[in-house]
Amino acid sequence: MKNIHTTPDSKLFSLDNSNPNKDWVNREELNNNAKIEGAREAARANCDISVLKMWFNKIYQQIREGIQNQSESQKRQKDKLEEKIVGLSRHNEKLDNEIDGLKVNISDKEQLIEGLKVEEEKKHVKFQSEISSLKEEIDRIRSGDKSFIDDESRESDKLGFWLGVTILVFLTLYLFIFYISVIYSAFIFDVNEWVENNLQNKEILTNTIVNLKAIPETFSKNGFLGVIFLFSAAFLFIGLGYLIHKFDQAKAKLKTISIYTFTFLFDALLAYSIVRDIHLAKFKSGEVFTDWSFSIAFSDTNFYIILMAGFSIYIIWGIILGYVLKEYDNLAPAKVAIRKRKINLKITKENIKKSEERFDKMKVEVKGEIDVIKNEIKTVGGKIENNKTAIETSKKEIENINRTIEIPVAEVKRIITEFTVGWTNQINLIFPNDDAQGKVLECKDAKESFFKSISNPN
Repeated sequence: MKNIHTTPDSKLFSLDNSNPNKDWVNREELNNNAKIEGAREAARANCDISVLKMWFNKIYQQIREGIQNQSESQKRQKDKLEEKIVGLSRHNEKLDNEIDGLKVNISDKEQLIEGLKVEEEKKHVKFQSEISSLKEEIDRIRSGDKSFIDDESRESDKLGFWLGVTILVFLTLYLFIFYISVIYSAFIFDVNEWVENNLQNKEILTNTIVNLKAIPETFSKNGFLGVIFLFSAAFLFIGLGYLIHKFDQAKAKLKTISIYTFTFLFDALLAYSIVRDIHLAKFKSGEVFTDWSFSIAFSDTNFYIILMAGFSIYIIWGIILGYVLKEYDNLAPAKVAIRKRKINLKITKENIKKSEERFDKMKVEVKGEIDVIKNEIKTVGGKIENNKTAIETSKKEIENINRTIEIPVAEVKRIITEFTVGWTNQINLIFPNDDAQGKVLECKDAKESFFKSISNPN
């Protein structure tokens, strides 16, 4: 008879620890050998029921020890996953706080826009009130109300105004006569013809600068059209002087400088033409022996006399014209009062436009900042969702680990049942029928008792 206390073969129920994701028990080996080993061990123990009970405990403990060994690595894995969950949760708390801060920032900026809007509306109301008041004053002034114009008159400037008018009239006559004479001398006067007809007459030296006979001589030679040409040319310079005054009022500095430059160059060309004709007349009459050259004009005092007699007086005329026109307005109190209010109206409307442009610009800038913050919130929200997904994944992994580290009672029962079947088969082979039935029943009772103990460990 074999030793009834034989220790169960540990290889039969060996555990596979190489992969934590595989079943704890090597099921293929047990499926093939459990019955055989049960029969073999029964034969060795002469079907002793105590040895069978020992095997029940041995199988259960071996599976349990394998699971415990396996659970150590899984416990470490669980700890890492739990640490990861804690870290991600804390990170999400920080991200939530960050989003709260960004939302507060958006709220502040929206309140800023509202504040700017309220301020802009107040300014608009104020400007509109000013515009209404100015328009009302203009209407009352036009209707004859003098309460707004008593302080506008400047009676003390009347003397200056009339002196300026007197000077302007004589300067205008001077310029008119001067430019008629100069235009005649430069464009109509024929030096060669005059020299041939008046070879001994020295009057040519002055007639080509200022010729008081310009109009009758032009009429006799060129008729009425020639006279119109002279008058038109003279009025051209008067018109340019008036344009200078208007451009100066409009603060159009570039246009003013352009007209001054044009007038100066035109006067210089006229002076050059006249000085050249004088020199040619002298040369042909035998007074000088040097033929004309370009540089002679700049060494001839007549060139500068003509230029200054025209251009300098032209500038003085423009200055006096501006003064006279300004003083004329000042001597019309109602007109001055209305003009000032119109200027204030224009300024107020420009202020409204500038204020609206500033508000629109600031609103666009603040809304742009809000959009940037909203994009940041979306980015942070995406990070939170990614963290939540990672947390859920980690929790599922922990659940899977928890399921695998539980002792598989059903598997234990299956293996023990298979082992018992092999054991009882051996009983039926060894013992007679009557004895075998009792022992088989005893084995089944032992098995059921053991199953109860492992199903209710407490």
